[in-house]
Amino acid sequence: MASLLQSRSRGFRRLGTLRNVTTKRRRSRDAEQILNSRKTIPTVNFNVDLSMLGDKVDDSNLAIANCRNSVNIRLSWRGAEREEYTRAATLDRLLDRVVSADEFKNTSALDAFFITYQIYLKADDLFERFMLRFNEAVASNEIEQQLRVVEVLQFWVDAHADNFEDSENLGQKMSEFIALRNKLRGIINPKVESALDALARTMDRFDGGESLASSNYESRFSQTDLSSKEKEILTVVEESSLQPWEFLADSILTPRDIAEQLTNVEVAMFRKIMAVELLGVAWSREGKDETSPNVRKLIGHFNQMSRWVAGIILETDSDAARVNMCQKFIEVALHCKNLNNFNAVFEILAGVNSVAVHRLKLLEKLPTEVHAEYTRLHEFIRAGGNYNSYRKEVTALREDGVGCVPFLGVSFGDLRSIEMTMDDFEETPSGKTLINFKKQRQVAGIIRELLDSFSPNFDIEEIKPLEAFIKAEIYNTTITDDDLWNLSCQILPSK
Repeated sequence: MASLLQSRSRGFRRLGTLRNVTTKRRRSRDAEQILNSRKTIPTVNFNVDLSMLGDKVDDSNLAIANCRNSVNIRLSWRGAEREEYTRAATLDRLLDRVVSADEFKNTSALDAFFITYQIYLKADDLFERFMLRFNEAVASNEIEQQLRVVEVLQFWVDAHADNFEDSENLGQKMSEFIALRNKLRGIINPKVESALDALARTMDRFDGGESLASSNYESRFSQTDLSSKEKEILTVVEESSLQPWEFLADSILTPRDIAEQLTNVEVAMFRKIMAVELLGVAWSREGKDETSPNVRKLIGHFNQMSRWVAGIILETDSDAARVNMCQKFIEVALHCKNLNNFNAVFEILAGVNSVAVHRLKLLEKLPTEVHAEYTRLHEFIRAGGNYNSYRKEVTALREDGVGCVPFLGVSFGDLRSIEMTMDDFEETPSGKTLINFKKQRQVAGIIRELLDSFSPNFDIEEIKPLEAFIKAEIYNTTITDDDLWNLSCQILPSK
């Protein structure tokens, strides 16, 4: 069964084959030039020379500053007030603007930078470049510049804590930098001291073992923790002779129960996604399981869930039971939609609409009101009009500050479209390589909307035995598309 998650990418394959070969080679050369610059950055000395805190600027720092100020940058303006924004810049020029330009005092621009910088720079190298700018600001007694660098670092920790949790070295470097405040206390400006103290308090949360990014996906429980309903469900779960379809049809459970626990499972999985996993369509390239592990798990979950749904329908022992299971899953999908778990709606209907199930014409035998609900759900997930119905609902929820579990396939298609039509780097007539920050803004906008969509709390009560059953059933299923087809042909032989 072809995954819905790959469907939106097909339209771009032909475009990709038509791209100019020379452009591809230049892009590769530009990327290599930017990445090679990591090797030549100065090593930052955390022991600042306090004698440099006067008006005199050290000659070496002045030379670095003059060099950076002479490089190319492409700016654009927008709106009636001609607001300036960066379209493309060299790496150092872009970093200068991050710690100085009004444009990057807007959190969306700063967020776009931190979401996408790993395309062309490692986190440790980025930190060292910020330290270089802080040291220069201390040497020249530029208080606003010192303060701005610390504010940028604070934003980095607050908004992208996963960068620090993934790199022990980065956290260590940050701690060493913060330790400077004790040496500089009473010498640097009180505003800078206060900002460093705030940054120290944030980093202390790391030292205390608190995770600032994702939550643990694993679910464990003991019988002593269970409510009466959970104990009743656990009894059903542990009945060894019970088949999955019999369990799902059990009167103890409601479609809403199943939808809620499936939503709990999927919210936990989505919250593990890191922004870097979505850069450069990494989820579909060589080494994807290493570069995009959580995204790949979600893709696997989607396909497993769809096959599981189809398998349960086909493994039932009568036509009436198969129709009943179709109805059950449609009702579960309807509750998932009401819970704003759109990913589950797509994956459940992918199973119900699979070729192996569809050919049996079970949907035609549904009660009229259930078939009407199915039709509305099918219209919601329809790809026509670039998923217009789905996009409208997601946009409305976002504007109201309401969370959802999104369908990754739509975001994948949007990111792939940008990747196929815009380069990461631009080359000036003089041969300088500029980072295409206009592209990075667009990529970051899609990624930020995706990550923000499932950040609000989903106020759903846990039914731990049912959640555990769903996980076990989905992840332990070994049924394949060929198995589904064979089951279908056993029910209705192929002509």
